[in-house]
Amino acid sequence: MPFPNAPVPSPSLPPSPPPTPTPPPSSFSSPSPAELIGRDEEIAHLLSLLTRPGPAPAAVLLHGAPGVGKSRLAAAVTAAYRGATGAATATVVPPTATGDPGSAAVEAALALAAVRGEQGPAPLLTVDGADAVDQRNLLAAAGSAGVVVLATARADRPAAGLVSVPVRGLRLPRDCSTADPEGFAAVPSVQLYLARLRTLNPEAAVHGGNQQAIARTCAQLRGVPGALGLAARMAALEGPETVWNALSAPYGGRLTDLLRMYGVPSAGTDAETDGGRAGGGDDGGDSGDGGSAQRLLARCAVFADGFGTEALREISGVRTAGFATALHTLLAQGLLTLSAQPSGQLDGPVRTRLQVPLTALPLPPDPGAETARLAHARYYARVARTAARQIAEGDQRAGITVFRAEEANLRAALETLFTHGDGDPDEALDLAEDLLVHWYATGPTAIRAGVLDPLARRAATHRPCRRAQSLLTEATVLAGHPEAARPLLDGAAGADTSGPDGGRLLRLRGLAAVHSDPADGTASLRRAAERRAADGDRHGAARVALEAALADLLYGEVRRGEDTALETLCGALRRGDVFAAGSALLHLALFAAAAGRTRQAADRHARALASLRSLGAPAVLGAHLTLLAGPLLPGPTGRARATARVLGCFYASRAAFLDDPDESPFTTARCEEPVRRLLGEEAFRAALAEGAGLSLLDLVTAFAARRRDGGAPAAPEAPRAGYGGPPAPAVLERRAPATAAATEELTPRQTEVSQLVALGLSNKQIARQLEISEWTVVNHIREVMRRLGCASRVGIARWAHEAEHRRAATAGMSLSPGAGVRRDAV
Repeated sequence: MPFPNAPVPSPSLPPSPPPTPTPPPSSFSSPSPAELIGRDEEIAHLLSLLTRPGPAPAAVLLHGAPGVGKSRLAAAVTAAYRGATGAATATVVPPTATGDPGSAAVEAALALAAVRGEQGPAPLLTVDGADAVDQRNLLAAAGSAGVVVLATARADRPAAGLVSVPVRGLRLPRDCSTADPEGFAAVPSVQLYLARLRTLNPEAAVHGGNQQAIARTCAQLRGVPGALGLAARMAALEGPETVWNALSAPYGGRLTDLLRMYGVPSAGTDAETDGGRAGGGDDGGDSGDGGSAQRLLARCAVFADGFGTEALREISGVRTAGFATALHTLLAQGLLTLSAQPSGQLDGPVRTRLQVPLTALPLPPDPGAETARLAHARYYARVARTAARQIAEGDQRAGITVFRAEEANLRAALETLFTHGDGDPDEALDLAEDLLVHWYATGPTAIRAGVLDPLARRAATHRPCRRAQSLLTEATVLAGHPEAARPLLDGAAGADTSGPDGGRLLRLRGLAAVHSDPADGTASLRRAAERRAADGDRHGAARVALEAALADLLYGEVRRGEDTALETLCGALRRGDVFAAGSALLHLALFAAAAGRTRQAADRHARALASLRSLGAPAVLGAHLTLLAGPLLPGPTGRARATARVLGCFYASRAAFLDDPDESPFTTARCEEPVRRLLGEEAFRAALAEGAGLSLLDLVTAFAARRRDGGAPAAPEAPRAGYGGPPAPAVLERRAPATAAATEELTPRQTEVSQLVALGLSNKQIARQLEISEWTVVNHIREVMRRLGCASRVGIARWAHEAEHRRAATAGMSLSPGAGVRRDAV
C-alpha cells in the first residue's frame, strides 16, 4: 500500500548491508557535514531500546528543542537498526498543513506489516515530526501490526508503552587552553563547529587568539547542532571572535545586526515559527496572552547570554497575572528555552535560566527599549551588590556563582550606566566596586587591572572625582607601574587617608612603595588592613593582611608574617569566611616551605585546597594566582610569567576542581588572553608548558625556594628598623654564594647546562641546543643543584652569573653570563 513520503523496501530485495563504521575524525580533521558527530553512545542506547525483547514492539520518542538534531539522530538509528536486524524500515513525515497528520503514519505502519515475513524481524517505522500525531492510535496500529516505532517531537508527550528519550546538545568544552589544542578540538560540539566552519573556509584553524571565542560560542549555544551550524556559517566570513562578541552582547545588539545580514527572519515578522507566533496583541498592552508574550519576547533584547525568570518579570512590565501564561507560551513555541544553568537573582543564585535560541532571533522591535535598558542595568546592579555582600560575609559560593553566571549582563549593565542619558556614573562606580570584589577572589592581577583601567578612565571622563581617581590609581598599581601611580597617590587622590577611601589609598601606597622601601610599604599595608577592619570590611581586611604577611616573607620578617597569616586564618574561621581561610592556609603552606618544613607545607596546602574547592574551580585558581603572581611581585612581565605557569598547572589538573558536570566555567580560558598579550605567544606557551609538568604544591614550594635562595626583590640600601638587622645563621648558610671552587666540581657539560639555565632556557630548549634528551637535561640540573647546594634554577643562574664575572675579572674584561653560548634558542 503506497503512502506519502515513506519509501517501503521491496521484500524481494536483500536487506541493506550494515553501514560501514566511520572512524572518529582526528583533532584537526574536517568531518563532512553529513557525518553525525558525537552521538555514538546515544545511537547504541537507542538501538538497545528498539531491539529489546518484550511482549509488544518497542516505541521510542526522541524529543528536544528545534535544531538539536532529532531528525538526523533518528535517521542514524534507523540505519543502525536496519544494519543490525536486516529488517525493513520506512520513514514518514506527517503533513501539518492539511489532512490528518496521524493517518500517514498509520498507513505506513500497515504497509510495513504487509512487507514483513512471518518470522522476520520487526520492521521499524520512523515518524519524523510527530507533534500533531495521535500517539494512541499510532501505537495501537503499530502494536497490532508488529511494527517498532521511532518518533521525533519537540515536546515530551508521555503515553503508555512509549519510552521518552530527551535529545540534548553535543558535549561542551568545560575549559580550554593554548596548552591543549588537540584535546579542545576533539570535543564533539567544537568538532561540529569546526567542521561547519571549514566547509566554507577550509583554511580556518584553531589558535590562541580564537580558541576561547570558539569554546564559549559552543557553550553559549549549548551544543545545539543547528545553532552551531548557523554560528559557524557567520564565523567563516566574519571570524569566530566577531560571532562570540555578538553572542556575548545583548540579544538586541550586534547579534541582531549580524543575523539580519545573513538573512535570518525576525521572530516578530510574518515568518512562521514552530507552533505559531508569539505576536497577537499590541506591543504595549496585556490585552491577551499574545500581547503579553510579544512584550516578553521584545524585552528579551536587553539581556545577554540568558537570564533568570525574576529578571524578565522585573524588566518586562507584564502584569503578574499574565506573566506565567505568556512565558509558557514562549517556551511552548520554542522562542525561549529553559535550562538548569544558574542565574542570578536579588537574593542569590537559582538553577533556572532562560535563553533566546538563535531560531528566535532577531527579536521583534520594542518601543520601550531605552527604558528597559536602564531597568535592566539597575536590576543587575542590585544583583551584583547582593553577590558582593555574599562574598564578603561568608556565602561565597553563591556570590561567585552569580558573578560568573551573569558576567555578560553585568558588563552590559555597566555600559548602560555610563552611557544612558538617565544613568548615573556613581551607580556605575558602585557596580565596578562590586565587580572588583569578585575579581579579587577569582582572577589574576592582569585581569583586575584590565577591568579597572577602562572603567576608571570612563568614570573620570564623565565625572572627575576622587573615587574615580582612586580606581585609576589601583589599575595603575595592579598593572605593575607603581612609579606611575605615585603622582596620582600624592596629588589627585589626596594625602588624607581618613576619608571613606582611606583603606584603599593606604593599601595602594603600600603596594607602590614595598619594592623600594619594604618597611614603609609593609607598614602601610598593615595600616590599610586595620582601617578596612575598622570600616567593617573584614573580608577585605583579611586580603590586605595576607599581602602584608607575604611582604614580610619577601623582605625577611618571616616570623611576623607567619603570625599575621595565622591571625588571619583564625579570624576567617570565626567569621566563616571560607575564601580568606583557604588563602591564609596557602600563605602558611608557603611559610612552611620557605622554612624547609616540607611535610607541614604539604598538609597546609591540602587543607587549603579542601577549603577552596568547596567554592569552585575559580576560587582555587584565584587564591593561587594571588599568592604566586600577585601585585607584590615586581614588574608586569614577571607576574605574567608566574601567572602562565599557574594556569598551565591548573589546566593540567582541572578535573579535580570541576565538580559540576553541567558547568562550563572556562576558568583557565578567561585568564589567558591578557597574559598572552603581555608575554607574547612563544614565551606564554613555554611558561604554560613549564607549569603543566608541576603540581600546585610544586609551584608553592618552588616559589618558597626562590625566596630562600635570594630570589626576592632587593632590599633598600639603607637599613631600616626591623629590616636592617643581620639575618639568622640558617638563612646566611642557605644564601651563601657558591665559591670559585665549585666550578671545579662541575663537569664541562654541567657547566654548559648551567650557563643555558642562566639564559632562561627551558629544559626542552636546552635539550634542543645541546642535542641531548630532555631527561638528560633534568638529571644534569639535579646534579648541579646537589653540587652547588642550591634548591632551584634561580640558585644555578646566580652561580653562573657570579662565575662569569669572576672569569671576566680574571681576564680583565666584562662578560655577560653565558658568554660564548649560542643565544638563537632563546
